[in-house]
Amino acid sequence: MLLFTIIAKVFKLYLLKFIMIKRLLVFLLVIASLSSAFSYDVEQFTKYDSIVTILDDNTIQIEKHISIRNVHDSGIIPGQVEFKIFNADSQNPLNIVEYSAKNRYNDDIRSRVVKTNDYTSIVLDIFQPILPGFEYDITLTYILEYESSGIFFKRVEIPLKEDTRVPILNGEVLIEIPEGKSFTYLSYENNNTTIEGNSAAFSLEQNSPNLLTFEYSFIPLKIGSFAGSLIFWALVNVILLVILGFEVKKQLRRLNGDKPKKKRK
Repeated sequence: MLLFTIIAKVFKLYLLKFIMIKRLLVFLLVIASLSSAFSYDVEQFTKYDSIVTILDDNTIQIEKHISIRNVHDSGIIPGQVEFKIFNADSQNPLNIVEYSAKNRYNDDIRSRVVKTNDYTSIVLDIFQPILPGFEYDITLTYILEYESSGIFFKRVEIPLKEDTRVPILNGEVLIEIPEGKSFTYLSYENNNTTIEGNSAAFSLEQNSPNLLTFEYSFIPLKIGSFAGSLIFWALVNVILLVILGFEVKKQLRRLNGDKPKKKRK
């Protein structure tokens, strides 16, 4: 009887060790599959459309319609998806005053904003599985507050492509400025850029910059790739120089006219 008890304990001990080893192997296989999955792109932004609206001279609304696709051969969970906005001007950093993230059913996506001295990030928690070839739709909207500068011309810098680990394949950008204003400068234009009235549109490309600077004014002055403000103030300076030249010439003539004429002998 004692022998059977000892055999049973030994068998139970080996069984527990076998179960632990099996669990360890399963855990290692999961880790290995995750590491191999993330060694290359398993998800892509197949749509990255942006609508940028100047609400007034101090706030901008950016609305993005995004589709994230699973290009892996098995299901994935995106996890945390970060949209990082860098501060190009440390003196006047962009400030997110309001934001929202919705899925295709208009339900809120769990999100938060992280701020540092160099950038501001909107982090989305997406833990819904995506099957191979399927997509997850996101509508991300946020309002930026910035320091307005300029009297006749307003210069604005906006995030064209937020910095993110997911590669962007396609995207369209539409920028709308207030009625009665015209674009006087765009820091980036491609063959698909169209400017009509108070709106500008173009397609995102692989070499598109992360930040876009543009200028607008009630003075419709846009010549090539030069900023309208530079052309305007250059013309003003030229006109002032011409006026100053005429005034100097007039004063010289007056001085010459006031000189006493020499008498002939």
